[in-house]
Amino acid sequence: MNAIKFLVNIFFAICFMNLLLFKANASDNLSLNLNHESPEEHEHSNSFDEENRVKYVGAVLEYEPFNKWSEEGKGFEVLRKNSRTIVKFAEKAKFYNADIIIAPECGVQSFYMFHNNTENFLTFTQYVPDPSLRMVVCDQEEEPDNKYEAIKILSCGSLANEIYIVANLAEFEPCSEEKIDQTLPWRYEIQENCPKKGYFIYNTQVVFDRKGAVIARYRKQNLYHEPLFTPGSNNSEAIFITDFNVAFTLQICFDIVHWNPGFANVKKYGIRDVAMSTAWFDTLPFYLANGVENGFSRGLGVNLLVSGYHRPEEGNLGSGIFKGYAMDNTSLYSFDENFRERVTSSVCGYSSSFEFTFTTNSSRERRKSP
Repeated sequence: MNAIKFLVNIFFAICFMNLLLFKANASDNLSLNLNHESPEEHEHSNSFDEENRVKYVGAVLEYEPFNKWSEEGKGFEVLRKNSRTIVKFAEKAKFYNADIIIAPECGVQSFYMFHNNTENFLTFTQYVPDPSLRMVVCDQEEEPDNKYEAIKILSCGSLANEIYIVANLAEFEPCSEEKIDQTLPWRYEIQENCPKKGYFIYNTQVVFDRKGAVIARYRKQNLYHEPLFTPGSNNSEAIFITDFNVAFTLQICFDIVHWNPGFANVKKYGIRDVAMSTAWFDTLPFYLANGVENGFSRGLGVNLLVSGYHRPEEGNLGSGIFKGYAMDNTSLYSFDENFRERVTSSVCGYSSSFEFTFTTNSSRERRKSP
């Protein structure tokens, strides 16, 4: 791809916590054949098929997760509080009739998990059921060791609000007889390539449908200085289809500058809607999050919903709604320099036809500059 497509409309904005909602035009009647050995590439057309056009309301959340360690609560307390925060904003998004909300990379476990020894690090991880089970973890009994507590909270949140939730977390997958817990409500298999430690850790996006079921589990393939994680390898894992007849492909942060999975799924299967979680580190001059994201959206002609981790003092920010499928040059990124609660909405023209809302959390004190 021409690099220029990635560098258009570079802009930089600062926000504290925001929730962007939009009504997007999406391609309808998608036919996905994931077992096709040589899938035909689908080229984007600038023209809309008005008769088959689908509209949906999507939301992206940018915030700084809770990250305070305590010996009593360990990582489990961090997971618990951040999962509840995501559910709280899912409820707000639903108030604006959102169909889907995306949360940021490390939005459940926070960055603090990387500052611990192995024993403590593992308390920031969660077991995730295979999407083929369509398991509603909300229906499962409480688990005393907190192995899937955050998954249960998110499952119950999506069920209660009847909204799709895309969350990112650190996934624990046992692969040896010693590590596999037979008391879980789902089963794991012994794997031949299992490391000596007996488990894998993945950087994982998990998708919950309106009924609270886990319907997708994508493991980040292109890791960025993440030695404790194992890279995923399956592009089809990143694809899910909603009840509003829109197919999405997932991607996490650094995936955006690689072929797999997003670029490949767009080109091979004609998918036009991408849900991305990121904890992007802005790097001058050209690796600013919103410039790369806008270029990806416009260059491929896709709707890109990006949820970013908010930590501007370390260069982490950059969420947005990018409407490349409509070939609309405007993008959504809102900020409030005073960090006061504010709700703003606007309706754009025919080609984009979407709305957004920005809100902040006024209960938290304004952060002082370092």
